[in-house]
Amino acid sequence: MKIVPTRQQGKTTSDDNLIPLINVVFLMLIFFMVAGQISRSDAVRIVPPASISDKRTAAENPVEVLIADAQLYLDNEAVA
Repeated sequence: MKIVPTRQQGKTTSDDNLIPLINVVFLMLIFFMVAGQISRSDAVRIVPPASISDKRTAAENPVEVLIADAQLYLDNEAVA
């Protein structure tokens, strides 16, 4: 004699297995948004020299000029 346990037929759908996956993806999204750093990058990566003076100038609209690899950049835009 073969005894087979009977299962209750509940209201389970395939979407019930999708909820934990959505939770994990949401938590990963939050983690990478907090852990990541979003910042403006320079057109060309340079290492500036160390300053020998602690005095700073107060400019209202500073202009950023960069000369690298025989190319001139003005506010991260290449100038011909």
